Amino acid sequence: AGGEYKINNIDLPETMSLADHDDREQLRQFFSRKFENDQQSAAASDYNAAFQRVRGLMSCAPLFDLNQLPEKDCQRYGGGAFAQHALQARHLIENGSTFVMVANGMPWDNHVFQHEMHQMLVPELDNVLYQLITDLEDRGMLQDTLVIAMGEFGRTPWLNEARGRDHYPKAWSLAMAGGGIRGGVVHGATDPLGFEVVDGKVDNRNLFATIFKALGVDPHQEYELPGLPTFHRVEDDAQPIQEILV
Repeated sequence: AGGEYKINNIDLPETMSLADHDDREQLRQFFSRKFENDQQSAAASDYNAAFQRVRGLMSCAPLFDLNQLPEKDCQRYGGGAFAQHALQARHLIENGSTFVMVANGMPWDNHVFQHEMHQMLVPELDNVLYQLITDLEDRGMLQDTLVIAMGEFGRTPWLNEARGRDHYPKAWSLAMAGGGIRGGVVHGATDPLGFEVVDGKVDNRNLFATIFKALGVDPHQEYELPGLPTFHRVEDDAQPIQEILV
Protein backbone atom coordinates (compact mmCIF):
# COMPACT_ATOMS: atom_id res chain seq x y z
CA ALA A 1 0.00 0.00 0.00
CA GLY A 2 1.27 3.42 -0.85
CA GLY A 3 -0.02 6.91 -0.18
CA GLU A 4 0.98 9.61 2.25
CA TYR A 5 2.53 8.38 5.48
CA LYS A 6 1.18 10.12 8.59
CA ILE A 7 0.56 9.47 12.28
CA ASN A 8 -2.88 10.92 13.04
CA ASN A 9 -4.01 13.03 15.98
CA ILE A 10 -0.65 14.01 17.47
CA ASP A 11 -0.63 17.66 16.34
CA LEU A 12 -2.51 20.49 18.03
CA PRO A 13 -5.51 21.95 16.16
CA GLU A 14 -4.59 25.04 14.19
CA THR A 15 -6.98 27.09 16.36
CA MET A 16 -5.18 26.19 19.61
CA SER A 17 -1.88 27.70 20.69
CA LEU A 18 0.67 25.78 22.74
CA ALA A 19 0.04 28.15 25.67
CA ASP A 20 -3.71 27.44 25.54
CA HIS A 21 -3.04 23.72 25.43
CA ASP A 22 -0.73 23.93 28.45
CA ASP A 23 -3.31 25.96 30.40
CA ARG A 24 -6.01 23.41 29.66
CA GLU A 25 -3.74 20.56 30.70
CA GLN A 26 -2.89 22.24 34.01
CA LEU A 27 -6.61 22.70 34.72
CA ARG A 28 -7.33 19.09 33.79
CA GLN A 29 -4.53 17.87 36.08
CA PHE A 30 -5.89 19.94 38.97
CA PHE A 31 -9.42 18.51 38.75
CA SER A 32 -8.18 14.99 37.98
CA ARG A 33 -5.82 14.91 40.98
CA LYS A 34 -8.56 16.28 43.23
CA PHE A 35 -11.02 13.62 42.06
CA GLU A 36 -8.36 10.88 42.36
CA ASN A 37 -7.47 11.93 45.92
CA ASP A 38 -11.06 12.47 47.07
CA GLN A 39 -12.35 9.20 45.64
CA GLN A 40 -9.16 7.12 46.07
CA SER A 41 -9.83 6.03 42.50
CA ALA A 42 -7.43 3.69 40.74
CA ALA A 43 -9.37 4.26 37.51
CA ALA A 44 -8.70 7.98 37.72
CA SER A 45 -5.03 7.28 38.30
CA ASP A 46 -4.91 5.13 35.17
CA TYR A 47 -6.78 7.81 33.25
CA ASN A 48 -4.23 10.44 34.28
CA ALA A 49 -1.34 8.12 33.34
CA ALA A 50 -2.88 7.67 29.90
CA PHE A 51 -3.04 11.43 29.45
CA GLN A 52 0.64 11.73 30.32
CA ARG A 53 1.55 9.10 27.75
CA VAL A 54 -0.45 10.96 25.10
CA ARG A 55 1.26 14.24 25.98
CA GLY A 56 4.60 12.51 25.72
CA LEU A 57 3.71 11.25 22.27
CA MET A 58 2.52 14.70 21.19
CA SER A 59 5.77 16.27 22.40
CA CYS A 60 7.60 13.88 20.06
CA ALA A 61 5.40 14.69 17.06
CA PRO A 62 8.33 16.02 14.95
CA LEU A 63 9.94 12.57 15.14
CA PHE A 64 6.94 11.15 13.26
CA ASP A 65 7.14 13.67 10.43
CA LEU A 66 9.04 11.86 7.68
CA ASN A 67 8.84 14.97 5.52
CA GLN A 68 11.75 16.26 7.59
CA LEU A 69 13.94 13.44 6.27
CA PRO A 70 15.75 13.59 2.93
CA GLU A 71 13.48 12.65 0.04
CA LYS A 72 16.15 10.25 -1.24
CA ASP A 73 15.77 8.20 1.98
CA CYS A 74 12.03 7.79 1.39
CA GLN A 75 12.70 6.78 -2.20
CA ARG A 76 15.36 4.24 -1.23
CA TYR A 77 13.06 2.50 1.23
CA GLY A 78 10.05 2.63 -1.08
CA GLY A 79 6.60 4.16 -0.97
CA GLY A 80 4.70 1.34 0.75
CA ALA A 81 3.51 1.53 4.33
CA PHE A 82 5.92 -1.18 5.50
CA ALA A 83 8.86 0.60 3.91
CA GLN A 84 7.92 3.94 5.45
CA HIS A 85 7.39 2.31 8.85
CA ALA A 86 10.90 0.86 8.65
CA LEU A 87 12.31 4.30 7.82
CA GLN A 88 10.33 5.67 10.76
CA ALA A 89 11.90 2.98 12.96
CA ARG A 90 15.38 4.02 11.89
CA HIS A 91 14.55 7.65 12.68
CA LEU A 92 13.24 6.72 16.15
CA ILE A 93 16.32 4.63 16.94
CA GLU A 94 18.53 7.52 15.82
CA ASN A 95 16.71 9.73 18.31
CA GLY A 96 17.02 7.48 21.34
CA SER A 97 14.20 4.94 21.16
CA THR A 98 15.29 1.61 22.62
CA PHE A 99 12.63 -0.73 21.21
CA VAL A 100 10.72 -0.37 17.94
CA MET A 101 8.50 -2.97 16.26
CA VAL A 102 7.64 -2.66 12.57
CA ALA A 103 4.63 -4.69 11.43
CA ASN A 104 3.97 -5.49 7.79
CA GLY A 105 0.25 -5.17 7.17
CA MET A 106 0.42 -7.11 3.91
CA PRO A 107 -0.88 -10.72 4.14
CA TRP A 108 2.12 -12.96 4.74
CA ASP A 109 -0.51 -15.33 6.16
CA ASN A 110 -0.87 -16.78 2.67
CA HIS A 111 -3.56 -19.44 2.91
CA VAL A 112 -4.41 -18.62 -0.71
CA PHE A 113 -2.32 -17.68 -3.76
CA GLN A 114 0.97 -17.97 -1.91
CA HIS A 115 3.27 -17.66 -4.92
CA GLU A 116 1.42 -14.65 -6.29
CA MET A 117 1.50 -12.85 -2.93
CA HIS A 118 5.19 -13.54 -2.43
CA GLN A 119 6.02 -11.93 -5.75
CA MET A 120 4.84 -8.67 -4.16
CA LEU A 121 6.04 -9.22 -0.59
CA VAL A 122 9.54 -10.64 -0.96
CA PRO A 123 11.13 -7.90 -3.12
CA GLU A 124 9.91 -5.20 -0.73
CA LEU A 125 11.14 -7.07 2.34
CA ASP A 126 14.51 -7.69 0.71
CA ASN A 127 15.00 -4.02 -0.09
CA VAL A 128 13.72 -2.71 3.25
CA LEU A 129 16.00 -4.98 5.28
CA TYR A 130 18.96 -4.04 3.11
CA GLN A 131 18.29 -0.30 3.45
CA LEU A 132 17.72 -0.48 7.20
CA ILE A 133 20.77 -2.58 8.03
CA THR A 134 22.98 -0.57 5.67
CA ASP A 135 21.81 2.73 7.17
CA LEU A 136 22.44 1.52 10.72
CA GLU A 137 25.90 0.32 9.73
CA ASP A 138 26.77 3.56 7.91
CA ARG A 139 25.74 5.53 11.00
CA GLY A 140 27.83 3.39 13.34
CA MET A 141 24.71 2.13 15.10
CA LEU A 142 24.45 -1.47 13.92
CA GLN A 143 26.81 -2.86 16.56
CA ASP A 144 24.48 -1.47 19.24
CA THR A 145 21.19 -2.32 17.53
CA LEU A 146 19.73 -5.82 17.24
CA VAL A 147 17.57 -6.25 14.14
CA ILE A 148 15.18 -9.23 14.05
CA ALA A 149 12.99 -10.14 11.08
CA MET A 150 10.51 -12.83 12.02
CA GLY A 151 6.92 -13.99 11.97
CA GLU A 152 5.11 -16.11 14.51
CA PHE A 153 4.61 -19.37 12.62
CA GLY A 154 6.02 -21.66 9.99
CA ARG A 155 4.24 -22.56 6.76
CA THR A 156 3.48 -25.96 5.30
CA PRO A 157 6.03 -27.27 2.78
CA TRP A 158 3.10 -28.12 0.47
CA LEU A 159 0.39 -26.02 -1.17
CA ASN A 160 -3.26 -26.42 -0.22
CA GLU A 161 -6.15 -26.54 -2.68
CA ALA A 162 -6.22 -22.73 -2.84
CA ARG A 163 -2.52 -22.61 -3.78
CA GLY A 164 -1.69 -21.30 -0.30
CA ARG A 165 0.40 -22.55 2.59
CA ASP A 166 -1.19 -23.16 5.98
CA HIS A 167 0.23 -22.96 9.51
CA TYR A 168 3.06 -25.39 10.26
CA PRO A 169 4.71 -25.45 13.71
CA LYS A 170 7.43 -28.01 13.03
CA ALA A 171 9.85 -25.76 11.11
CA TRP A 172 10.22 -22.04 10.48
CA SER A 173 12.96 -19.47 10.11
CA LEU A 174 13.97 -15.92 10.96
CA ALA A 175 16.88 -13.55 10.42
CA MET A 176 18.95 -11.56 12.92
CA ALA A 177 21.63 -8.94 12.40
CA GLY A 178 23.52 -6.32 14.32
CA GLY A 179 24.48 -6.10 17.97
CA GLY A 180 25.88 -9.30 19.39
CA ILE A 181 25.15 -11.39 16.28
CA ARG A 182 27.79 -13.09 14.14
CA GLY A 183 27.03 -12.24 10.51
CA GLY A 184 26.82 -14.83 7.75
CA VAL A 185 25.92 -17.79 9.97
CA VAL A 186 23.10 -20.20 9.17
CA HIS A 187 21.95 -22.30 12.13
CA GLY A 188 19.79 -25.39 11.73
CA ALA A 189 18.39 -27.27 8.76
CA THR A 190 15.35 -29.27 7.72
CA ASP A 191 15.15 -32.36 5.59
CA PRO A 192 15.14 -31.66 1.83
CA LEU A 193 11.36 -31.26 1.73
CA GLY A 194 11.12 -29.03 4.81
CA PHE A 195 9.03 -31.44 6.86
CA GLU A 196 11.24 -31.90 9.92
CA VAL A 197 14.18 -30.15 11.56
CA VAL A 198 17.14 -32.50 11.24
CA ASP A 199 19.97 -30.28 12.51
CA GLY A 200 20.28 -27.59 15.20
CA LYS A 201 16.74 -27.85 16.54
CA VAL A 202 15.84 -25.03 18.95
CA ASP A 203 12.65 -23.61 20.42
CA ASN A 204 11.31 -20.23 21.50
CA ARG A 205 13.19 -20.39 24.80
CA ASN A 206 16.53 -20.76 23.01
CA LEU A 207 15.60 -17.89 20.72
CA PHE A 208 14.82 -15.50 23.56
CA ALA A 209 17.88 -16.64 25.50
CA THR A 210 19.89 -15.72 22.40
CA ILE A 211 18.22 -12.32 22.11
CA PHE A 212 18.89 -11.51 25.77
CA LYS A 213 22.49 -12.71 25.52
CA ALA A 214 23.11 -10.62 22.41
CA LEU A 215 21.81 -7.57 24.28
CA GLY A 216 24.04 -8.25 27.27
CA VAL A 217 21.13 -9.27 29.52
CA ASP A 218 21.22 -12.34 31.77
CA PRO A 219 18.63 -14.72 30.23
CA HIS A 220 18.09 -16.59 33.49
CA GLN A 221 17.68 -13.75 35.96
CA GLU A 222 15.02 -14.47 38.56
CA TYR A 223 12.13 -12.17 39.45
CA GLU A 224 10.21 -12.11 42.70
CA LEU A 225 6.78 -10.44 42.74
CA PRO A 226 4.49 -10.43 45.79
CA GLY A 227 2.02 -13.30 45.71
CA LEU A 228 3.43 -14.84 42.53
CA PRO A 229 5.86 -17.72 41.90
CA THR A 230 9.47 -16.98 41.07
CA PHE A 231 9.92 -16.63 37.34
CA HIS A 232 12.81 -16.09 34.92
CA ARG A 233 13.31 -14.26 31.68
CA VAL A 234 13.84 -17.66 30.06
CA GLU A 235 12.53 -20.82 31.69
CA ASP A 236 14.08 -24.26 32.19
CA ASP A 237 17.67 -23.04 31.88
CA ALA A 238 17.38 -22.90 28.08
CA GLN A 239 20.69 -21.92 26.52
CA PRO A 240 21.45 -19.31 23.84
CA ILE A 241 22.41 -20.40 20.34
CA GLN A 242 26.13 -19.82 20.78
CA GLU A 243 26.93 -20.42 17.12
CA ILE A 244 25.33 -17.17 16.02
CA LEU A 245 26.68 -14.99 18.84
CA VAL A 246 29.83 -12.92 18.56
